[in-house]
Amino acid sequence: MLTLIYIVIFVILFLIISNVLAENTSVFGDYPKVLAFCVTVLCMIGMSEAFSGIEGIEVNVVVLPYAALVISVIFVFLLKAILWVFRKKEGSSFSAKEKSSSKQSRR
Repeated sequence: MLTLIYIVIFVILFLIISNVLAENTSVFGDYPKVLAFCVTVLCMIGMSEAFSGIEGIEVNVVVLPYAALVISVIFVFLLKAILWVFRKKEGSSFSAKEKSSSKQSRR
């Protein structure tokens, strides 16, 4: 079960990071997908070290920023999903007449 959660987090992180890097191709060169993969792998290593507590190679200081990145990206992703659900529920409770009147009042 934990492996499935890690795979889902990996895919979400890779998509978000690759989109950000693809938008800034002049800064990050010709291979944004390779760089996104490397950053995502470092994020997963940092997250697994932060949550596992297994004593091993001491690279916690090196991957600490990547662990912070993965935690903040997942937090923002979940927050955005929750806000999207609430807006969807809020939008469905209005009738079509109220929607058209609110659009006219915004203009």
